[in-house]
Amino acid sequence: MADSPALSAFCIAGAARIAHSAGMKPPHIRPLRPEDFDAYCALLQELVGAGKVLSDARGAALFAKMLAEPETVILGAEVAGQIVSVASLHLHHNLTYLGRPYAVIENVVTLASQRGKGLGQAVIGAAIARVWAADGYKVMLQTGRGYGAKGFYEKLGFTDSDKHAMTLRREPARA
Repeated sequence: MADSPALSAFCIAGAARIAHSAGMKPPHIRPLRPEDFDAYCALLQELVGAGKVLSDARGAALFAKMLAEPETVILGAEVAGQIVSVASLHLHHNLTYLGRPYAVIENVVTLASQRGKGLGQAVIGAAIARVWAADGYKVMLQTGRGYGAKGFYEKLGFTDSDKHAMTLRREPARA
């Protein structure tokens, strides 16, 4: 991960700049709330498909449980009152690096109609800013090989040069 709070500020400022050039207000980045459940499910359906998102009452209860986890935050970009981009951030405590935490970002998605406006960049920037504010020493994420997002993350400073990400799955990866 590239250095810094400066990168986080760059990501957020980039979204503001893109919005301004398009005559839009900059996105409001905020933690999701229980009332954002339907919007969150719609975004996740764009990510993994409609049949793989728990969007019923059980899902709403699980969403509330996720939001209550003290070291997890789901950040969203809100535009015109609608959540249009999200990322889940999980902070993990650690004894290495003198007890500094590390973080994992998951489930990053922007509505297809809103892509290219800097919203994902702003959400990731806000997530990174939270990690640095907690004195975290690294941020990790994984992206599928066939989804075309690797370049997006590389532009934000992420690299695959020092780690190999591996997964063990009970179900096959999404197509």
